[in-house]
Amino acid sequence: MEDRDKKLLKAYAAHNMNVRETGGAVYLHYNSIRYRFRLIQRETGLNPQNFYDLEKLLAMIDAQGS
Repeated sequence: MEDRDKKLLKAYAAHNMNVRETGGAVYLHYNSIRYRFRLIQRETGLNPQNFYDLEKLLAMIDAQGS
């Protein structure tokens, strides 16, 4: 997973899974975030828009030390 995806996921969690607020924080359009989420899901098999999958993704990021 790319560093920008890790940053996006952390921002998404920090903004209570609100895509619009996340977009303002990371300077991405709503559609760009949805596109990145689809790529993350394709790569990991986990849907970032699902709370439990997001939790697993964040745990993976923390385990990698990023």
